[in-house]
Amino acid sequence: MPYAFLQYVPANAEMYGQIRAKLGDRPEGLITHIAHVVDGGLRYTDVWDSEEAWEQWRWNTLEPAVGEVLASYGLPHSHDLVRLDPIDVVSTWFGTGSTANAYSFTLRVPSTPEMYAEIEGKLGDEPPQGLVAHIVRVVDGGLEYIDVWESHDLWLKFKNVTLVPTVTEVLAGHGITHTDEGVTYEPMEVLDVWA
Repeated sequence: MPYAFLQYVPANAEMYGQIRAKLGDRPEGLITHIAHVVDGGLRYTDVWDSEEAWEQWRWNTLEPAVGEVLASYGLPHSHDLVRLDPIDVVSTWFGTGSTANAYSFTLRVPSTPEMYAEIEGKLGDEPPQGLVAHIVRVVDGGLEYIDVWESHDLWLKFKNVTLVPTVTEVLAGHGITHTDEGVTYEPMEVLDVWA
């Protein structure tokens, strides 16, 4: 069972870049790491093979790098300012899109993991053109999608040509009319994707 979490840290893009440069290659056990810029700092969405893989890498590699960078700013290395919230991940889907000018968002929908699985089954296994990362997690009242796309245009093309017709078909099969009622959408500034 994968281990996943959201982590909020009071850091900036410059600090993140310095830490990331010290980390080397993608760690064993990491499925994906997405860094977004949010008010007050950064938000990481991480999915790992296991909590043990995360903890081993965290304490052996990440924490020493964070300590070095914070010390260079004259800041203490304190975990009191960092919030880590485990999350229940329903699905992950990765493509080969570039992150150079990536477009990212979160989308909350009043749905269930079972309904999502039905939609996912109709979409097939091949990632859509332009997809970088798609993570689905359980939230109060439904699901949240955390997406990164190569561009806004490629997201809209997939949404309008493939996703909306598929969702409409699945919902109709359950006697539900497809509307945007209860759906919330928030564009996000993506800083980095490690997948």
